[in-house]
Amino acid sequence: MSQKEKTVILVVDDNEISRLVTMETLLACGFSVDSAENAQEALKLFRSNSYDLIFMDQEMPEEDGFACMDMIRGYELESSASHPTPAVLLTANEDPSRSHDMSNFHTYLKKPLNHKQIQDVMQELNLTIPDDIIPDSEEGELSSEDSSWFHAFEQIPMIDGNAGLTHTGSLPLLKRVVDCFYQELDGEIAGFKEKLEARDTDSLRIRAHALKHSAYLIGALDLSVEAREAEELAKELKLPELQDFLPKLLQACEQLGIELETLIKNYKHQPSQGSLPEEDYEQALKDIHELIEAYDYEDGRLICDMLRDYALLPEQLDFIDNLYEALWRANQVELLGLFNNMK
Repeated sequence: MSQKEKTVILVVDDNEISRLVTMETLLACGFSVDSAENAQEALKLFRSNSYDLIFMDQEMPEEDGFACMDMIRGYELESSASHPTPAVLLTANEDPSRSHDMSNFHTYLKKPLNHKQIQDVMQELNLTIPDDIIPDSEEGELSSEDSSWFHAFEQIPMIDGNAGLTHTGSLPLLKRVVDCFYQELDGEIAGFKEKLEARDTDSLRIRAHALKHSAYLIGALDLSVEAREAEELAKELKLPELQDFLPKLLQACEQLGIELETLIKNYKHQPSQGSLPEEDYEQALKDIHELIEAYDYEDGRLICDMLRDYALLPEQLDFIDNLYEALWRANQVELLGLFNNMK
């Protein structure tokens, strides 16, 4: 990554929903962002690229945020790095310094992030803050389609729509996070049942922690509180109480999944334009490729959105859908790999 024009930040978080919100907050501030979902992927990216700052999630399966930073610091010593890359621990817990060694981190921040937190950290670390950094502000006037979606979302009994909008920061991101939450829900429920049968309290604690934060982000506040209770029971190794409590939690998850499925089906995107000339499609892909190389994932997604308004060929639509998903994940290696596989 030579000749970087922007501060480049690596976000490490196993929870896709949490990772999305962190990345989008940083992207909205004008930073370039790369992402990893576990310690091994983070170390691989760190060996290949240069980052100005790391935002590291605390709770991850396998290696947690502390173990991941130990690995990165080990590589920096091994490669004789001129200075350690500053790192910030992200947590949904209380002050982690009370129970952990924080020597690998500059500080910790509570999730979800806000622009004020980011500005303060950047100033403390003497890192460049983009001139066009966006302050926290009220959501602008919604389109009729967005307004209709939000009204339907608010009608879901378990949802506080305004809380979801506040926690994610924008309606487009809220819609994306809701879709992601729904897509992952069946797997999460199955995972809870599997780990409960195996009496694996540590894995149940990690799953409950992730659900607590994901539910909070979409505005499912009561579900978030119940997930926190499950997390505490698992942390205290109270397996009998957890066995009694989890069915209620999972039933609430299943009911929310039914409600979200109806919402998503009713507001599924439909093309509004006719066919697109091949040369225009090819030019759009070139534009997206250039944006990816510049770490401008937001504008890349905007072009994908415009392309999806056309009646694309099935293979074109499949590629754009895959590209759109990868742009949300903000993983440049994955994105460039999609284009290389086209050749």
